[in-house]
Amino acid sequence: TGQGFALQAQSTLNFLINLALFGYLSWRWLERRLGRWYLPVALLAATVIPVFSNLIYLAAPPEANLYVVITRSWLILPILVVPLVLIAWQYPFRYVILFIIFTTLVELSVMLPVVDLLDPQNLPLLGTPWIRAFAFGTVGHIVHRLIETQRQQRRELLRANLQLARHAQTLEQLAASRERNRLARELHDTLAHTLSGLAVNLEAFKTIAAAFALAVLLV
Repeated sequence: TGQGFALQAQSTLNFLINLALFGYLSWRWLERRLGRWYLPVALLAATVIPVFSNLIYLAAPPEANLYVVITRSWLILPILVVPLVLIAWQYPFRYVILFIIFTTLVELSVMLPVVDLLDPQNLPLLGTPWIRAFAFGTVGHIVHRLIETQRQQRRELLRANLQLARHAQTLEQLAASRERNRLARELHDTLAHTLSGLAVNLEAFKTIAAAFALAVLLV
């Protein structure tokens, strides 16, 4: 049936995108080639293709069932958690919000065509995308906060290391200054003692010379 074909096509597409994503992330040549676009391309593919795979149900709207659409939508939850965590890890939180809005709107666009009547019975089912959006927001917020905390701790550790390096440099400079002062004092004291000794010796020689001259005169 058309419904069975849609289920099989979606499962096959999700398998192929995960296989392709694994190969893409394992190819280091692409990382060197694409540079800063390497991760965004992977995240875009890992988000857009699984989300739009739900649009396969629109190919057979007479056989589409809201319960089946919701069930299959929740089956891609583990697939979407991977790009969600990577986005929360690598980018600001506003990109997490954009990811949540995008996935929610696409899911609603799949559900609304198979709803014949907006009655109280269908309204709780239409609220499931918002439940998933809330779950995505919670996970994204937790991951983002953990990463921000880790980055803040890393910045504080870097500042502490810089302060320790400056303190070590200051201590080294103080030690060198103290050593220079010690050597200067030793040189000063040695020179002073030497000059004092010379002065005493000169006075002794002067006294001896005076006594010798007096003795010569007396003779």
